[in-house]
Amino acid sequence: EMVAFGYGQSDNLPVTCVRLATLYGPFGRATLPVALFMGKVLRGESIQLTWDGSQTRDQNWVGNACDGIIAALTAEGVEGEAINLGSGREVSVGALVGLCSQLAAQAYESAVGHPLAGISKVVNLPPRFGEEGRLFLDNGKAARLLGYAPAMDLAEGLRRTAAWMVQRHLQG
Repeated sequence: EMVAFGYGQSDNLPVTCVRLATLYGPFGRATLPVALFMGKVLRGESIQLTWDGSQTRDQNWVGNACDGIIAALTAEGVEGEAINLGSGREVSVGALVGLCSQLAAQAYESAVGHPLAGISKVVNLPPRFGEEGRLFLDNGKAARLLGYAPAMDLAEGLRRTAAWMVQRHLQG
């Protein structure tokens, strides 16, 4: 952010920075939590979970982030601001694993007419060095300056992501 703001100041360019929560949705990176967990469920692999799953994260539907970015690009008077774009909701990693597992299994059964062959088990690992217990973005500034309010909630976003991932999984 400071580098971007520095260039903006030196070259007299308007700069606004946005900070994104962890994104999920169709075409999401396979190494990010939602895609990672659902992919492992669909392949019948174990899910490795650090800590006990009580740590919380902010998972945001990619469309919510796009809405916020467009608002930041078109808003007046936001130059020089750093603005958080999160979901507005924390979820524990353990609960996220449970939701991803349940919704991926449901989407699979709906698509093929029978349940998944195996159930993924969760393997708890020790915390990684430096891992935070809580990562959550406050959307207050985005709401005030941009009128940002995430439209897609976690449950519906995860359902849509699961349906997309199942179709990709079945295509090979």
